Amino acid sequence: MDRVLIVGISSLVGSHLALRLRDRYNVVGTFDRHRPPLDSVPLIRLSLRRDIDWGGIFERLRPQAVFYCAAERDEKLCQDQPISALAVNAEIPANIASVAEGLGIRTIYYSSSKVFSGDQGDYVETATVDPAGHYGMSKVRAEELLAAYNGVFTIRLGTLYGLGPVPQRSLLNQMRNNLLSGSPFPLIDDEFRSFQSAEWVAEASERLMHAEWNQGGIYHLPSPPKESHFSFGSLLSLALGKGSDNIQRVSGDEYSTRHPGAATRGKDTSLDGKLFESTFGIRPKSNAHYLKKTALSLADGTF
Repeated sequence: MDRVLIVGISSLVGSHLALRLRDRYNVVGTFDRHRPPLDSVPLIRLSLRRDIDWGGIFERLRPQAVFYCAAERDEKLCQDQPISALAVNAEIPANIASVAEGLGIRTIYYSSSKVFSGDQGDYVETATVDPAGHYGMSKVRAEELLAAYNGVFTIRLGTLYGLGPVPQRSLLNQMRNNLLSGSPFPLIDDEFRSFQSAEWVAEASERLMHAEWNQGGIYHLPSPPKESHFSFGSLLSLALGKGSDNIQRVSGDEYSTRHPGAATRGKDTSLDGKLFESTFGIRPKSNAHYLKKTALSLADGTF
């Protein structure tokens, strides 16, 4: 049975990858502060901010692939601590890819739609990157560094949602809590995103285990049709069996006026995933499908 290493297994993507792969692969994961409750998955506590002998780790574990799911996503922290954010988001995965290439290990790295400003929408892989924030800038740098190595699959993700094994201040949790409490909350209806379930990310990522070495490069993960936060919130309310009367439809300009300190947003950061679909032969189901499964997980207490 092939082995895979998931760096950042307590993340939303990392935990869903572990759940999907653990029955078909020997999965090993690294974590830093939060130890995820993942049965039958060996875990290694590892601080990425220390010097790490990746060659020694790879020689000992001998993985077929390493999934780099760790990231510093907080826009303010990326701005206030750019050196640390750049290390976690770009330099460490490039170091991993350098070592992995020499051992014939493929690297799967997760980038972001935030490498684009959102002025255009429906971005293809060859579109010019123009990040509006420091997080996006660090991801652009990662893509530049990773381009030097073979066997690297860089997957740009849209707006992620799902349940994870550790407490998270996620988009899904914020929306769910507001819907369940009945508290009024505003959702933007004129800005668009590629909403992607973490379950779908894991399913699509498994295809990369069997991809040809020379198929490496940058890909956009396919998505269901793009949504506004308002339309996505309405789908979530249906999945939870709750009314959506407390959702307030607002424009992006109105939201910015109410929240002047909010991070820079784009009008449309949606991704065109046709290249991934045609190369690896897989496409997602609807957001309604994934949200229904999420609601069932909430009901039985799993993630």
